[in-house]
Amino acid sequence: MMSVFNRYSDSKAARIYFVKNNGFLSILEVSDHTLKDGTPFYICAQTDVTFTFLEWFPRALSDFVRPPVEGGLHAGAT
Repeated sequence: MMSVFNRYSDSKAARIYFVKNNGFLSILEVSDHTLKDGTPFYICAQTDVTFTFLEWFPRALSDFVRPPVEGGLHAGAT
């Protein structure tokens, strides 16, 4: 089952959709416009993440930017 959580658009040509998709969050980016030479341009990209990723990512990002002295990762850590 799919349902749209939210839709964001910074112009008529570019749209981002956040979709609940069978237990995953699908982030869809759609853009279509005409290039300066008159050629039509279309791009569609999709990223799928689990909802647990949404819990993990902010903590991981916080650890990433925290200095090693404060318990963050050292340079070159994998």
